Amino acid sequence: MLRRVAYQTVVAGLCLLVGGCALNLIGFERHESWRQQAERACMARKPQSYFVHQVKAINGKGVCGISYPLEVKALEDGTIGVGPDATLGCPITTALEIWMRYSVQPAAFVYFGMPIVEIKQISAYSCRTRNNKRGAELSEHAFGNALDIAGFKLANGRVITVKSGWNGSADERAFLREIYSSATRTFKTVLGPGAAYHSDHFHVDLAHHNKDGTYTYAKPKPPVVPPARRPFVGAKYAAIPGQPRYGLATGYTGSIKAAPDQVLITDQPPSYEGSPFFPAGYDPSAIAGKYDPPDPAKGIPDEAATPEMTNLSAFSAGD
Repeated sequence: MLRRVAYQTVVAGLCLLVGGCALNLIGFERHESWRQQAERACMARKPQSYFVHQVKAINGKGVCGISYPLEVKALEDGTIGVGPDATLGCPITTALEIWMRYSVQPAAFVYFGMPIVEIKQISAYSCRTRNNKRGAELSEHAFGNALDIAGFKLANGRVITVKSGWNGSADERAFLREIYSSATRTFKTVLGPGAAYHSDHFHVDLAHHNKDGTYTYAKPKPPVVPPARRPFVGAKYAAIPGQPRYGLATGYTGSIKAAPDQVLITDQPPSYEGSPFFPAGYDPSAIAGKYDPPDPAKGIPDEAATPEMTNLSAFSAGD
């Protein structure tokens, strides 16, 4: 904290000497109190594991940084890889898990008949301005409160990218438009194709655009009304393309700093019915009512917790 104050004092002095602050020096901004409040509240209820665990606080230039950063290797008990590993704050990590569970995974079943096994991210924590533009305000990436998602990998190895899929095949177009639209119900900023600098990825963050943080900014506007679907809380299996295969043994109690030591690989092709990849009886079709996911600020409801499974299979195709 002293280092930040000293840095800002020097910057302020330089600004006076040159006749005004140019606003393109990273860090000459105020660190809003809501950020740390949100992080603390989230960390108080966030379980940690090998896949999501706290690392040393980040004090970047000026006000860049994360008080309680998480190293995120995978979401949903290791079933959805994040490649490469992402450094994020707790609130955005919880929001991502809610979005995946209540929208992205159900939609993947509807359009592709199988789940997502990896999020392909291209920017997590990064001390930089918005769109890397000199003189712009700091990005939410500078606080670990944003993620840029370039695509998703399915259980059979197929990759759905924002760049080619937004105007690609019918199933890709429908899938990406549904999950983009649903993202506006969980995140506070959602950007995608049609917004400058975002033709090849979705940007999601939890910025406060008004005093109480309730306003959502989206560009383009949601192209569809997302349907309500049953949340997917399916089988625990290790499928993290692009990273080592981490087996998920039921009741694993090893150190969060070491990978689980049991890894089983199967060449069984994924299918919806009768497969150990998917829980019996899961129906991703639309249900009555509006799409109304949980509020990330309140955490993920206990009743939707992932059930313990004995299956340790991992799908290896597409690596």
